[in-house]
Amino acid sequence: MSHPLRSIERMFADDGWDADSAAAEIARLERESRRLDAAKITLLDRVDRTRVYAADGHFSARVMMRLHGQLSGVEAAQRSRVMKCLRDLPEVQATYADGLIGNDQVRRIAQVWANPRVQ
Repeated sequence: MSHPLRSIERMFADDGWDADSAAAEIARLERESRRLDAAKITLLDRVDRTRVYAADGHFSARVMMRLHGQLSGVEAAQRSRVMKCLRDLPEVQATYADGLIGNDQVRRIAQVWANPRVQ
C-alpha cells in the first residue's frame, strides 16, 4: 500500500492536476482507506482470538480497542459486531480487505447478520 498522504501532497504540487487525476486519486484514496478500516477489524479479531487483551488488564478485545484507540463505546461495539460477522462471512471479509466495499456496507451486512431471525 502506498502512503495515503502522497496524493494529498501531489494535489498541491502537481501543475498537471486535472479532473481525471482528481477522480483517480479519489478512487485510490477511498480504496486504501477501506483497506485500512478492514485491517483495524482484522487486528481486533486477532486481539480477540489470542486474548492478549487480558495481559493488558482488559475484559475483552472490544474494551482494549475502545481504550487504546480512543473510540466511543458505540464505535467499538460496531467494530466488534463487524468482526464477529466477518468470521462467518469470509467472502465479505475478503471483499472488504480488498477495499471494494466500504464501512457503511459492511456495517449494514453485520447488522442484518446479527439479527437472530437471519441466522
